Amino acid sequence: MKKRLILPVAMLSLLFAACNNAQPEKAGADTTPNAETVSTQQPTEDAKESVGQPVGEQQAQEQPAEESENKEIESSTFEKLTKGNIKVKGSADIVGFCEAILPIANAYYSYEDNKADMYEGMDKKAGYWSQSEEGGGSIRMECCFWNRTDKKKLVAYSEDVHDLDVKGNVTYKTCLCFFLYNEATKELEPIEAPINGSFEKCVNEGDHISVKLPQKGKDIKYTVGEECWGEAVKTLKWNGMGFDKM
Repeated sequence: MKKRLILPVAMLSLLFAACNNAQPEKAGADTTPNAETVSTQQPTEDAKESVGQPVGEQQAQEQPAEESENKEIESSTFEKLTKGNIKVKGSADIVGFCEAILPIANAYYSYEDNKADMYEGMDKKAGYWSQSEEGGGSIRMECCFWNRTDKKKLVAYSEDVHDLDVKGNVTYKTCLCFFLYNEATKELEPIEAPINGSFEKCVNEGDHISVKLPQKGKDIKYTVGEECWGEAVKTLKWNGMGFDKM
């Protein structure tokens, strides 16, 4: 996989640093490095941003660009993927699902010259895809699908990003999204996480969850915090329609 894949993460860090230099830090602001959640709630519309009143003509002219930059920084992968249905233009398999999801999840895949890279790590027989990259930080992305007992296809996308903030602290960003494929409309519809039993809160409640989607078998494996994969691995067991927390 190309080293360019990690650029969107690094670029966001540089852009965030530039914004901090341009504006004073607000007293009492949340400095928790974790910025995203593994959500088990129904997706909601993006919150509207609050924009201050312009002072002078020059500031009024620059305001739309600043608003656009802030929106790009604050928009999470989960928000981008769950704000509406996603059209599947290809086949209803891991190839078609990745072609629909990846350009939205990671801007790298939205460029024509990079689209061929998404086919690296594709296991069509297993219905699974993954890619990872390490550099100034790290990113691991996975996508897979299951055939439910009601004949519908359940699709999942996960993303685990480790990066550095402007103060040199390690930040963690976790995303876990679920979709049902609608054969009639050929769309992926975001749904509530189909997990029975309480699932650990993540990131803004203090925990970092690292997820591994199945390439073999049907169960999801995960760890909480900085636990090693060889030690306290937990399981979300496939039950034909969703998952039971073990």
